[in-house]
Amino acid sequence: GVITKEDLLDENGQYISGIEKEIRLDDDTAQKLIDLVTNHSKWKNNTFIKICETKSERLFPTTKY
Repeated sequence: GVITKEDLLDENGQYISGIEKEIRLDDDTAQKLIDLVTNHSKWKNNTFIKICETKSERLFPTTKY
């Protein structure tokens, strides 16, 4: 999965808070991201993506910040 951060804004566009959650990826998409980050892709990695290996099948809990 990938951990995402999302800012929550009010109707005027003002920051209220944020949510951090993990989204499950299918195996093909996950492998493509791993290949990109480990320089095994035809694409140049200009991202801030990091990999953290885990043996758990459970997603990280959603949290507010």
